[in-house]
Amino acid sequence: MGQDKYTCHRLGEEIDNEFLFNHKGQKFLPYDKLDGLVGREKVEETFEDAGLHGATALVDFVRGRSRKIFLILTLMSSTEDKKLNLLMGLLESSVTDDWLPVRFIRDEDPKKWFLASIGRPQYRKAPLSSSWDRIVRDSFESYQWRINVPLLDPKTQINFKFASGTVLPYLGTPTNPARGGVLSDVSCYKIHTAHINLPDKTKAPGNAMAFGLKKANDDVGLAKLFEGNGQSPGFPQNDTISNLLRPIVAYEVGRDRYLLFPWPHGGSLSDYWDQSASRPLGHDQMQWIMGEFRGMFIALAKLHDSNCVHGDLKPDNILWFTEAHGKGELQIADLGLAAFNALCANIRRNDKVIIRTTTPTRSSRYEPPEADGVQSQHGNTSISRSYDIWAMGCVMLELLIWLAYGNEDLKTFQQNTPDFFWERAPRSSSQEQHRVQQFVQCCISVMQDDFNPGTIYSEILDLVQFKLLVVNGLGIEIPLHKPRATAYEVDTYFDLPDMLCHLAARDFFAKIAQMNQTIKNRAIIVQCKSTHLKTANKKLGSDTDNVNIRFKLNDIWQSRPDEETSAVVFKSISWDKVKPEKTAFAEGLCARCTTIKITKSFQFTCDASMLQSACKLCTMLLEAITRENIEASSISLRQTYATISIEDGPALLSIYTPPGLSTLSQAQTGSPRLPDQGSREQFALLKEWIRSCDDDPSHERCRQGKYLSVATVPTRLIDVQDGLRLVTSLSDKTTKYVALSHCWGKLEDNQRFCLFKGNIDQFHASITFDLLPQNFKDAVIVTRGLGLQYLWIDSVCIVQDDAKDWQIESAKMEEVFSSAYVTLSAVSATSSLEGFLGERSTRAYIQLETENRQPLYVSPSIDDFHHDVELGDISKRGWVLQERALSRRSIYYTSSQVYWECGAGVRCETMRRLYNSKAAFLGDPNFPLSALHHYRDGKEILIQDLYERYSALAFSHASDRSVAILGLEKRLARALETQASYGFAFDNQQVAKCLAGHGFLRRVS
Repeated sequence: MGQDKYTCHRLGEEIDNEFLFNHKGQKFLPYDKLDGLVGREKVEETFEDAGLHGATALVDFVRGRSRKIFLILTLMSSTEDKKLNLLMGLLESSVTDDWLPVRFIRDEDPKKWFLASIGRPQYRKAPLSSSWDRIVRDSFESYQWRINVPLLDPKTQINFKFASGTVLPYLGTPTNPARGGVLSDVSCYKIHTAHINLPDKTKAPGNAMAFGLKKANDDVGLAKLFEGNGQSPGFPQNDTISNLLRPIVAYEVGRDRYLLFPWPHGGSLSDYWDQSASRPLGHDQMQWIMGEFRGMFIALAKLHDSNCVHGDLKPDNILWFTEAHGKGELQIADLGLAAFNALCANIRRNDKVIIRTTTPTRSSRYEPPEADGVQSQHGNTSISRSYDIWAMGCVMLELLIWLAYGNEDLKTFQQNTPDFFWERAPRSSSQEQHRVQQFVQCCISVMQDDFNPGTIYSEILDLVQFKLLVVNGLGIEIPLHKPRATAYEVDTYFDLPDMLCHLAARDFFAKIAQMNQTIKNRAIIVQCKSTHLKTANKKLGSDTDNVNIRFKLNDIWQSRPDEETSAVVFKSISWDKVKPEKTAFAEGLCARCTTIKITKSFQFTCDASMLQSACKLCTMLLEAITRENIEASSISLRQTYATISIEDGPALLSIYTPPGLSTLSQAQTGSPRLPDQGSREQFALLKEWIRSCDDDPSHERCRQGKYLSVATVPTRLIDVQDGLRLVTSLSDKTTKYVALSHCWGKLEDNQRFCLFKGNIDQFHASITFDLLPQNFKDAVIVTRGLGLQYLWIDSVCIVQDDAKDWQIESAKMEEVFSSAYVTLSAVSATSSLEGFLGERSTRAYIQLETENRQPLYVSPSIDDFHHDVELGDISKRGWVLQERALSRRSIYYTSSQVYWECGAGVRCETMRRLYNSKAAFLGDPNFPLSALHHYRDGKEILIQDLYERYSALAFSHASDRSVAILGLEKRLARALETQASYGFAFDNQQVAKCLAGHGFLRRVS
């Protein structure tokens, strides 16, 4: 039996077996293991092993007030009698667990040591005996962090401050789901349940519970949570407010500040709409969703009573807690949480700079009309309570569409209202500056017809229409000035009929399309280009303005590393071929830039006046800021593993890592040095783009256009396989060929290389490569580099001095570009003589290093498809509009890099991917299907906008203007099931004239 008694060694082994590892790999003892390890029998037997018998008072002291200290000493490697002496000394000095954590300090006498509590000044320092030598002190200080792990008890305290060495009880690896709104900058951590004291009903089974953790260092507003008792200023103190999410605790570790709040396993209201597709809802479900919205209005009322305004209400900031009772609970993220959602704040309100971003985020949709142009020189813009009421009206209208028509129609509605639920009113219409956006009015009118009076849907619609979406004191249809309802007033409207709605019609958007044809005087707010941060909107409120812009080509560009391509390409080519020349680390950098650690994603404010001209990195950043025409001295920037960019704006600098760098999993694999033009390495990349598109099942529309029922081959092609020669009427209709899109340029007759009646026989025999203009030579080189045999060039494949042949072949442009395996666009060449495979200017770059001395390369960002392609000289050429629209896939050679475009978006030679849902309509393989989703007034406006764009393009020969649109007209006529020619569309005996110029036609006298 003696062998079974506890000794210091045995108890130490038992403690070690109870340790768990946290998210950083640090050991810690769960709080619920303390009682079991300091049981009376274990403590007594451990003391007896050290030679101390009958120490009842000491046992009681240990089990009552010094459990952690006893376990720390037990783990130490000192002898049993020495540990006992140390414990007795602490007992004499009244040192208990309340002192922990502690540090060791010296007085004036360097040989005399004292014990001092960290963060608890009420405890005076305790003198230590000579037994506390260096090894003992270091051992105690090390083990204390494993035993003294924080216990979060929001019932007694919600603001904690921990020492920098504190081990936190987080289990497993934290996750950061790709969600929007409040959750966009929050990580999900699992906390050991023994270390957080919550009501039993909220606890999850097992030893871990998920929570959201937000690092709040840089947010001035959130700093208030760390003052006093952790409450937001003016925030309602009532803990029983339902449907309002609040942080559980706020804590500091060293200089870092964090907020902890419950984790919504369901996500947000947007996720609920996506996941709950069953409709119509049953009686219980309808009661639940209405009850939750009523609860949110009550929560807003109490928030407003406390002189608080949320300011960023939207579906992504309404969280869905599925683990709560019943069907779950919807909670509004409170002021603290909404404040740190920097990604979704369209108007910056800080004390340094106010920038209205030029690429509106989703939250701008829910801002009321009074937010139009609101700015403050001092960053203290005030927001009224009615701001929240408008936003909830927008959310409730979306809820109603989802309830009545389904999630697919809701998404269509969201696509058609990308900016706001209001618009600027025409100056001649009334004295009001704003009105409810007319597409929204159409939707409401359709729902009024569909909903039976007295039903729950009808009541909700009345609430939204007459009490929530009220502009300038005017309801949508009420002629009397009535203000927006308060949150308390809305609560009374939720005593709705206890019944469900039965719709008379379901074809929601078909009705809206019909109504849109009658809408006139559309007022449109156009944001500035995303590449130029301006603070004000361009106003197009008058009748003469509303034809200028009906869609935003460069609305929001999304960018991410193209890791799939880089992984394949760098396996097939040598890194040495694109590897930058090695430079000395920190060479030519200022002291601040030498300390940069590219190991995480964070936001920061850049003071342009502090950038040093002698520093390479400062200079590179300043030049990038200057290129974007930014005049503000302080600029909000965001650094990620791959870029340094303007907050909610374009990237300024790119960060690259060599292939195989494992320490930065989200970094951009690549090099600031691009492959040589026409090199094996460049063709390896182009081939991978093609292979990826060919093999991906989701790219089926890129391989066979919807409107190309039968594959066709042009009448003539250039065979580039063995020499060069012109071939005619190939029998294999599946032949792969490259189509060249290029500018002829202003050339003399003797500089043009064309097919004529007099040389057609010679071209069939052979074409001399050296006689080709440089553009055509480069096209041949690329075609061969891609492993393809045939090339189509308009001037070589159409007889230029044969009017009949030219008329026939030019009318086949739809088939030529739609059937091409890929279109090659010589963007950088302004004439046939220039070529597009010439040497490119070398990109500047700076070499940095990671903490483990692996290389990183920082270089100016050059990923700008809008500037390089859409605003390039070639895009001003009349023929190019239809060539791009009709092509299924295109490779663009620009002066900065090569781009690939297909139905899935744009890929860059820098190994990045770009996508813009609105700009992609010209790159749609099934043009114009995707375009129709972005035109609020249907196909008539689509046709009008296309002809308006076409009318502004240039032609070398004016006679080409009526011909260069034929292919596009054929595609439009077939897709829209109508007839089109010479700028007219014929639909059901109605003619819509679509030629648009810059101004209005004069009346014919």
